[in-house]
Amino acid sequence: MRKNRIIYLALLISVTVLASFFGGTISYALFNMCIGIPIVAFAYNVYVYCRLQFYQTTPSKVVEKGKILPYEVLFRNHDLIPFTHVKVNFYDEQCQVEQSDQVMEYYLLPGDEKKLKTTLKCFYRGEYSVGVKQVEIIDFLYLFRMTYPVMWPLKLTVLPTVVKLKNLGILLDDEDPKTYDFGFVENMLLESDTRKYRPGDNPKQIHWKVAAKQGELFTRRESAEIKRNNIIFMDLQKVDEKGFGKLAVEDKILEIVLAIAYYLQVQNISSTICFNEDQFNECTITHPESFGNFYQTTSRILFNDQTPFSIVLERYLVQHPKLDYYILVTHGLTEELCTSIQKAVAYEQQLIVLLVNLECSEKEKESIRQLETLGVRTVVIHPDDDLDQVIG
Repeated sequence: MRKNRIIYLALLISVTVLASFFGGTISYALFNMCIGIPIVAFAYNVYVYCRLQFYQTTPSKVVEKGKILPYEVLFRNHDLIPFTHVKVNFYDEQCQVEQSDQVMEYYLLPGDEKKLKTTLKCFYRGEYSVGVKQVEIIDFLYLFRMTYPVMWPLKLTVLPTVVKLKNLGILLDDEDPKTYDFGFVENMLLESDTRKYRPGDNPKQIHWKVAAKQGELFTRRESAEIKRNNIIFMDLQKVDEKGFGKLAVEDKILEIVLAIAYYLQVQNISSTICFNEDQFNECTITHPESFGNFYQTTSRILFNDQTPFSIVLERYLVQHPKLDYYILVTHGLTEELCTSIQKAVAYEQQLIVLLVNLECSEKEKESIRQLETLGVRTVVIHPDDDLDQVIG
């Protein structure tokens, strides 16, 4: 295009000099023709801009991240003049249109149409535009370029991937979830829920572990049965990473939460997903329908919570002092969060920390060592890690 413009300017200068110094009918005719060329070319672009028709479709407006989705785009010319140099630009940041056997620049004869049947794949979850980003219209002399904006873009809702774990190795070593009834019930008995054995007590109620520890017989209280729940805490504070690294960390956090909740639900074990997004939310997953309802909302979750994750955790612990098993999925291991975890350990809560990070800082590595001395297991997960190998 630049070359054509230079040639045109050289021609315009030449005919202008010719008409100025020599005059004559031919000289002025050439001058007028050169003046009219850009006017006609620009008017042609405007005409194609107004008359070009294109459509793009997909069989579904909802897709799972990484899945291949059929995609079709159609360009049509219903007029009596050809449309030259119609160039198509696609979104390629968050999704990719497979362009095998695809012509990026179309030439449409009168009454002609060009159809492209291909596929697209989305790399990140969320709600965003895909397919045709813009259409460039170039005149027949390559003098002007006009961008045709897509006024009604094709938008998809992209859900995160649900990893179907074969096992869940982050559960307590001495617990087998398949042995529990619905609700993740463990008949845990604390020393505070026992009393000294009295003559006439049922021998079957003797708590042998406490008796061995104390050196005398203790029996269970009748109200000592305790339910232990799986509480999955999700950190929705702003991720410090930039660009697509930020999106990758956010997606990984959601994929971890979904993978754990799905595995437990398949094993008939309930779980509660807790997160703070403008307000505190609790989603209890007990059956496929409740999992599906939560799954459908994950594309709209935003990582911009202003409340520190440590405060969200502490507030919950104060309101729910019973012993539970906490799975903390976070992207930043701050000093405040470590302090909250230490308080939870002091309350005899069981915790595991899943830290999603592109690269741990020295400060975070030191925090991990401190938590390990307290018996809190911390698993560092990179966005590219296979969850089946890391937590399964």
